[in-house]
Amino acid sequence: MQGELWQKKVKPKFVDKCVLPLSFYFDDYEANELGSHTGVHKLGAGYTKVLCFPPQFHSKLENVMLTVLFHSSDKAFGNRKLFRKVISEFNFLEDVGILVSLPDKTVRLYFTPVLITGDNLGANGTLGFVESFSANFFLQNMQ
Repeated sequence: MQGELWQKKVKPKFVDKCVLPLSFYFDDYEANELGSHTGVHKLGAGYTKVLCFPPQFHSKLENVMLTVLFHSSDKAFGNRKLFRKVISEFNFLEDVGILVSLPDKTVRLYFTPVLITGDNLGANGTLGFVESFSANFFLQNMQ
């Protein structure tokens, strides 16, 4: 939050508001790794973390929030349909925020996604690029 990008791009948008940065991580995983039909039970999962938590809390499961979960074959419907609800929720957190009750007052917190990450395959798929490591061009797959 002390970085140049936050100070120039994000902070001016939230004048006099308490805003926290979010990270979205996406990855596919196999739910039936021992079966004979590899890939049939493949799931896509997206996780969100609050980036400004102290380092000792970053990898604790209670601080990693499952945001989206779907069968990987659903990618045929396109990223726009798969991630529509996630984008809607991020917009809500950025525009409306949430109320947090503290012992002496109630505070409205706002959140903004500042980082989309994943392994190579997951990040390529989420951002609409070719999900192959032998391609020499990109494919916009936002349908």
